[in-house]
Amino acid sequence: MAPAFAALADRRLAGVRAEFEDAVAKLGAGGPKDLEDAIEESRKAVEGTMKVLIDLDPRVQLLRRQMIDDLIRTLVDGGVVESETRPLLEGVSRVANSLASHSAAGEVRNTPRDLAAATVSAAATAIAFLAARLP
Repeated sequence: MAPAFAALADRRLAGVRAEFEDAVAKLGAGGPKDLEDAIEESRKAVEGTMKVLIDLDPRVQLLRRQMIDDLIRTLVDGGVVESETRPLLEGVSRVANSLASHSAAGEVRNTPRDLAAATVSAAATAIAFLAARLP
């Protein structure tokens, strides 16, 4: 987590830092809804980092659609990140879309703690990587 928190000290990532800190706090709380929320906050933090990078890098423009695939394609096509980084950047969103982001009709999902921890850790890695590419 240390590289992500170091990267998130950048004032341009203040909103992302709040989301990531919330993810870590929810993971620490450990209740069923907390673990689900940790995954969702991790997704928001990674996607938020991509949006900040797109906003600040003169080689790319923020798209009207801002789905994960659009964000990654923008960064790859703009030469900001390598195409091989796609799995690293989309992993957290894929887990969140399957297990946290969409309504479970009012029911709390049974999210395994190890999966939530792995997702928060994956988010930390993606955030540190992306933040290193900030202009």
